Amino acid sequence: MDDYELDPNLPAAQRHIAWAFGDNREYLRGDLIPGLIGGLHAWQSVGQSWLTIAGLAATGSNRPDKRASAIEVAYSKHLPLKGHARLMIFPQQLIEDDRGKNSAFIEDLTKQGLLWQTYDWRPNETPDRFMDEVTETVRRSLENAGQL
Repeated sequence: MDDYELDPNLPAAQRHIAWAFGDNREYLRGDLIPGLIGGLHAWQSVGQSWLTIAGLAATGSNRPDKRASAIEVAYSKHLPLKGHARLMIFPQQLIEDDRGKNSAFIEDLTKQGLLWQTYDWRPNETPDRFMDEVTETVRRSLENAGQL
C-alpha cells in the first residue's frame, strides 16, 4: 500500500484519474485508457499491479467487479462530513426498516445540510451487485453539478 500512495488531496486523485482513465466519465465506467499498462516499464510492478486490479472494473471484463477501480481514502483522524463529503449513499435499511425510520440519523444529516441518497441493499448478495446502482447515483449527481 505504501508503494502506491497518492498525496492526500483532491488534485492528486484527479491527476491519478486523468492518468489512468482520461476523465471522470471513464473512471465511473471503470474503463482504463487502452494500452496504458504497455507504457509502463517491467520494474514498475506496483503500477502494473494497480492497473491489473483496476481493469477488473472495465467494460467486458471476464471477472467484473466495479469496486476494483475505486480510489480509497484513509485519514489518520476523524473528519467532519460537512465540507469533506459531497454526497453520501447509504443502504436504505440504514435509514429505515419495518419498525420505522432512523429519525435521529436523518435529522442529523439534515441539520448539517448533508446530501444523501439510498440504494436497496439485498441480503445474500455481494457488495459488487449494488455497484451499478451506486455508480449511477454518483454519475447523476456529478452531471447535475456540471462535473461530467
